[in-house]
Amino acid sequence: MTLIEVAVGLAIGALLCAMLAGMLVHTRQASDLMRERATQARRGRAPFETLAADLRSLAPGGRLRVAQGVLTCDTLNALAPPIQASRFAVEARYGVAEWEGAKTLVRAERLRDADQNHLVVSLASPIEAITFEVFDGKQWRSEWPPANRLVGVALRVGLSTVAASETRTFALAPMEWTP
Repeated sequence: MTLIEVAVGLAIGALLCAMLAGMLVHTRQASDLMRERATQARRGRAPFETLAADLRSLAPGGRLRVAQGVLTCDTLNALAPPIQASRFAVEARYGVAEWEGAKTLVRAERLRDADQNHLVVSLASPIEAITFEVFDGKQWRSEWPPANRLVGVALRVGLSTVAASETRTFALAPMEWTP
């Protein structure tokens, strides 16, 4: 083998190593991007899953209110351990609050008719906006209950984050508003 053959072999080997290193860098970047997208998808799902659990566990004779961008419902789905064990109905309130310098979707939980929140959980951050609307069989209403006695049949929730926007609709057990 001559010196020229060795030099050509080394050059080809170095070129192959450089190409392999480049592929490794691109694979790592793609992996990081997919991991970030999966994390964002989980974060986007979590608020809806918690809300769905609350709506599935609405307390018998419980209240559901939507006013000024805040959803309040009486649920048996308590997240706090002392309340969770007792299965008392709790008031769960969903809304936007400043949390560590960012607009955050929070769920505040307290015993019905109590003065203070027992547990506050951050569900999604940062968010841009959240909307709650109740369908009464004819139209979507951003305030619930209405002045007249109507039955709410569905709840539509829209959540906008920096990364994406999503709207989900939840069927409600027919409930007539009583003052």
